[in-house]
Amino acid sequence: MRKLVFLCATTLLAACSAAPSIEDITRARTALIAMPKAHMKVEQGVWTHAPQVPPSITRRKPRIVEVRWHFKSAEREIAPGVVYKDAWTIEGSVPGPMLRLRVGDVLRLHLTNDDPFMLHNLDFHAVLGPGGGGRQLSLNQGKLAFLKHV
Repeated sequence: MRKLVFLCATTLLAACSAAPSIEDITRARTALIAMPKAHMKVEQGVWTHAPQVPPSITRRKPRIVEVRWHFKSAEREIAPGVVYKDAWTIEGSVPGPMLRLRVGDVLRLHLTNDDPFMLHNLDFHAVLGPGGGGRQLSLNQGKLAFLKHV
């Protein structure tokens, strides 16, 4: 488990800054292992739609970040005068929302499929395992899924 947490922390740290030092990686790993999840504060995730970017995170301690998103199909204009009738959206947007997390945060993601006709799923490149969590986040019509990602 520690190797998995360390790998996630290293991957996220590398994605957030240029080249992390050994000290940065060691601090992130120590904070992840030392912080009991039961004592972490819970906050609602702040997400945006492109081209906006979520605000920078200024806090120093990891949190449990909770997010609720909905899937549905909708019409979207993909070029002037060209309408795609069945775009798969998350929170009404294609591409889906952008969410910023800090190294050490725990993501609690609640997904609801509001599409009356189709199964939807979501996978993350930062989630380790088969399909980036896609199997756990495959939802039939009207269903809810939950993912907790460290």
